[in-house]
Amino acid sequence: SNEALGVRPQLTIAEIKIGSKVRLAAAPFMGAQGEVAAIDSSPTKLASGISTYLITIATKTKKIQTPFSNLEIIG
Repeated sequence: SNEALGVRPQLTIAEIKIGSKVRLAAAPFMGAQGEVAAIDSSPTKLASGISTYLITIATKTKKIQTPFSNLEIIG
């Protein structure tokens, strides 16, 4: 692998905003792609006890609400 050769991928920090193209990186919708349709203005407490901001993603077939940490920005 490239990492074994000492080559690291370029990482950037990007702001999640309405219209950002994203991919879900966690189950149950891992791999689904869409656009950010809404960003909660305040944190939501999940069943696990974690408080996080939820993002609504509009895919071609449905809207999915997920914690922001489950997203990868792809465009």
